[in-house]
Order: sequence, then C-alpha cells, then structure tokens
Amino acid sequence: MGPLVATGTLITGVRALMKRPVKGVQVAIVLSALSWAVSAIPENWLKFAFGRTWPETWMQDNPSLIRDHVYGFNPFHGGPGYAAFPSGHMVAISAIVSVFWFLHPRSRAICAICIAIVFIGQLGADYHFAGDLIAGGFLGFSVGWLITVLWNAAPRPFRL
Repeated sequence: MGPLVATGTLITGVRALMKRPVKGVQVAIVLSALSWAVSAIPENWLKFAFGRTWPETWMQDNPSLIRDHVYGFNPFHGGPGYAAFPSGHMVAISAIVSVFWFLHPRSRAICAICIAIVFIGQLGADYHFAGDLIAGGFLGFSVGWLITVLWNAAPRPFRL
C-alpha cells in the first residue's frame, strides 16, 4: 500500500507544481489509496481488541464455528485465528470506493455493486460472519468519508 500511496501522491503533486491540471479521477485515485492505507490502522487495532474467531477453519488450523463449534469474541487474545472482526476485505473495498462515492456521485451504482460482490463472496465462502462484514464496511466507508471531507476543506495553494 505504501508505494502505491507515495507514487500516486508524488505524481499528483508534481503535476500540480507544474501547473498542469489534476483531473478529478486522479485526485479520487490518490485519495482512495490514502483512505485504504489509513483504514488499515484502526482495522488492525480492532482485530486485536475484539479477538473474533472465524466461521470456518482456513488458515493455520484456526479455531472456528463450523469445525470446532467455537464462536465469540476473545478480547486482546491476538493471533491470526482471532482476527475476523472487522473484515479486512470489506474495510479495503469500502475505503477505496467510498471516495469515489462522495467525489463522483454518478459512480455510486458501480461502487454499490463492488461492495455487494465482496460482501456476498466473503459471507458465502464462510470467511466472515455478517457482523464482521458490516463493521468492516462501516469502518472503511467512515475513513473514506473523513478523507473526502478533509480534502474538500483543505486550502488549495494552486488550481487543481
């Protein structure tokens, strides 16, 4: 994520310094990458704080509801077997598409389809419980909204 954010920001910054117009889609791409990177921080904190087990065993012999009948939150347990809440996939897709949702309202149908595909896929494959996915979507969308609000409130020293 870091190189993507740095490269996008550098390209956009150089274009702005050269007084070349920065298109709305270019700004949205950079802000989406930034939103994704920023959302990873609270996501990881919340995974550790909640310690939620997974619906199915699929990595490192983790305890799960389907195989072991283990269900619940184990606060501050740590480890990959206790990191289902919130869903990292939903955080990522929501953080990315939420910027487009707010900056380009005409893209909302595509954004909703992208979120729905990830939600249905994760739930259908028993990777997450519905609550994990809803929490991940809320976190990602909130960070994307905050990044967009800060961008719109920031003073612009040059025309974009």
